[in-house]
Amino acid sequence: MHDIESKLKTHYKCKCKCGKIHYYHATTIKNNPKYCFYPVPISTRHTYSVEAQNATYRKQQKYADLECVILCDKSECIPSDDYCNYYNAYKIKQLAKKEEKLRLEIANVPRVNADNYDVDFMGKYYESLYIEKCCNEHLESKPTFNYSQQHHKHWHNIIVYKQYKCRCILCGKVQYVNCDKFGIYPPTEYGYHAYHGYWSEVSCKCHYISSFQWIVNKLLIENNVPYRVEYSFPELYGDFGINKLRFDFAILNDDSSIKCLIECQGEQHYMPIDEFGGETQYDIQVKNDELKREYAKKHHIQLIEISYKDKKYKKIESILKKYEIIKN
Repeated sequence: MHDIESKLKTHYKCKCKCGKIHYYHATTIKNNPKYCFYPVPISTRHTYSVEAQNATYRKQQKYADLECVILCDKSECIPSDDYCNYYNAYKIKQLAKKEEKLRLEIANVPRVNADNYDVDFMGKYYESLYIEKCCNEHLESKPTFNYSQQHHKHWHNIIVYKQYKCRCILCGKVQYVNCDKFGIYPPTEYGYHAYHGYWSEVSCKCHYISSFQWIVNKLLIENNVPYRVEYSFPELYGDFGINKLRFDFAILNDDSSIKCLIECQGEQHYMPIDEFGGETQYDIQVKNDELKREYAKKHHIQLIEISYKDKKYKKIESILKKYEIIKN
């Protein structure tokens, strides 16, 4: 009824100094508005803040009978063709001042180098990824802040990263990786002595990587051992002659020739495991493993098979030292 009564009041044709024409009733005109049509921000979302609720209520009461005012969310109070041109000019100046203030605040926020920032990964291999180049040496994290109990804005440190372009040698897919993501971690309180759960945030989804393989990856990377993963030979195919067989790791000499091959043999290589296809897949696995052994023997390539029973960080490290893959 209030809206209907407001529309029934006598309205007067008014022309603003900005050139826009509006029709307002006497109450609006008597208020002597500064702008012919402009927004006032209120909280449009539910909030448990009594202070915010009271502020919104007061604004609703204050501007209830003013037709030149629209109550809306703060995000809608930016300049618009519908608003008064004088309001738009004022708002643009306010936004410019706000942007400049924000820019100065962010410029004064301390910069902190990310983990691995000082490590040069360019030209190295990380699992199946070849790190082609550093495409950004000063990639900054998004500025963030919180408010103290005294409602003072507290900025968090801005983290500076190096960003690398990586390409998978198996599928060719490109991805961009921040330097702090390189690393192989155990998620449990047992640290690197944990049996399960080694993982890394940097990998390619074109192939599966077990926690067993991540342990070997970690040791090879940290000891600067040249290697390739999922290594295959053109003439080596599986039991049915369809799919190529891949070795988990190929350790390389300085001239890129093959020094030895490594296989991480999980439980499915020794017994039927339902998760890996049960009896049927076990029979295929046994035949494929034998084909790999025969191929390595025929071509005089040393094949190191690490059993799941030795899947412990220190144990695998000792095996790699025994075969002189990593130095003591």
